[in-house]
Amino acid sequence: MDDLVADLNGATVFSMVNLHSGYHQLMLQPSSRYITTFSTHVGLYRYKRLSFRINSAAEVFQHTIQSVLDGNKGVRNVSDDIIIFGKDQQEHDAALDQTLKQLHRSGLTINLKKCEFNKTELEFFGYVFSKDGIAPDPKKVQAVQDAKEPQNPSEVRSFLGMAQYSSRFLNGFATMTEPLRKLTKHDVKWSWDKPQADAFQAIKDNLAKSASTAFFDPRKQSELLVDGSPVGVAAILAQDSRPIVYASRALREVEQWYSQTEREALAVVWACEHFHVFLAGAPVRVLTDHKPLIGIWKIREPASPNCQVGTTSSAV
Repeated sequence: MDDLVADLNGATVFSMVNLHSGYHQLMLQPSSRYITTFSTHVGLYRYKRLSFRINSAAEVFQHTIQSVLDGNKGVRNVSDDIIIFGKDQQEHDAALDQTLKQLHRSGLTINLKKCEFNKTELEFFGYVFSKDGIAPDPKKVQAVQDAKEPQNPSEVRSFLGMAQYSSRFLNGFATMTEPLRKLTKHDVKWSWDKPQADAFQAIKDNLAKSASTAFFDPRKQSELLVDGSPVGVAAILAQDSRPIVYASRALREVEQWYSQTEREALAVVWACEHFHVFLAGAPVRVLTDHKPLIGIWKIREPASPNCQVGTTSSAV
């Protein structure tokens, strides 16, 4: 998804093409078909075409479609869904025409009922793309809003899974969800109290008011705003004071023993690694509200070989 966000910068016109029957359009080599043999009450059968039951099917299908579309700059695919885009109508139409010709030459057919053409706003892979950027799919947001308070750990995991899909629009998601994540641990007794209820409602409220984020522009100066808390690290990648994407993760057990300065340093290193797709070779300014880091990282050598902050400084 991060690669797609970078590619769509400046796009104003969108289309989506869906491939009919997905995996089943790809023929298996005769020498490989016996591997797919399965038993039924009326005998043995085997597949002639790629089946989703094959462990490597997703990778094989993705690679095949990418190879078919190779050379077309205005197109990207996620499995059997293909998004076509352009900075203007002419660029979009050229990419769409090339895409349809590439699919035709490869013998791939499309499901016209699921295709959308010439849209200024397009729902694709759970997100909404437009010239203004990327926003969460309203249907996924509504699903979170309609969720009832969990009654057991399994329902907590289900809710967190739904919310996680839209976490790129939520600042400090890991810290926000910490009271709920505790309930998913096997050694924690179930107890739904005010901290859990508040976290549950905070996720709903923040997702409901989340705004669209911008597409990444490699020509612009990026800003990386980082923060470390006792339970997680978080970062915001922004350009021109507008968020590109939010990210966060929970601290591991050993990391929770870090000092605040060490957690803040960890947040910087983790954020740079997490957003490497955007930041590698691009100008970036890192912003932290923890002033001691500035002074520490000006020192060429860490205070001691075991200094955690010195180690993270070297990583950056």
